[in-house]
Amino acid sequence: MRKKDLVVEILSELMKNSKISDRMLAKKLGVWQSTVSRHRKKLEREGIIQEYTLIPDFRKMGFEILLFHFLKLRADILTPNFLPQIIKYFGKFPQVILAIRVTGEWDVVAMSVHKSMSQAASMIDMFSLDWKEFIEGDLTFYAVLRDEFILKPFSLRYLAET
Repeated sequence: MRKKDLVVEILSELMKNSKISDRMLAKKLGVWQSTVSRHRKKLEREGIIQEYTLIPDFRKMGFEILLFHFLKLRADILTPNFLPQIIKYFGKFPQVILAIRVTGEWDVVAMSVHKSMSQAASMIDMFSLDWKEFIEGDLTFYAVLRDEFILKPFSLRYLAET
């Protein structure tokens, strides 16, 4: 197996099950455990593997709302000097699971989970008040986390199958 193919296979298997041991991974891929361990350590050092985490069932954790908040910020604040303040602000909200700069009509999209619609609305209100002088516009979409609404559950496993 070529080195590049082996790295892809290791990553694919880890996306399917990040708890798999190097020994089991080596057995599955038909290579030495030391080979898997060496590649895994290199992937971690290079930042390709950033962390090992689980993907919980948000509903079973009591979250009912998945919120997408789109923000249009004033052009004059989208500077390298101001971005750390935005990053620090989003860090205050553990329910925000992704905040990302985007291109197009919007500048930032934040994704968060909430135990209720009122909790989600409170966060949006707080953000709107704290940043009112910097926001030109915002748009919010929310999804109710019920079985009948989830058409494809979130998982990295799908990427491993490409």
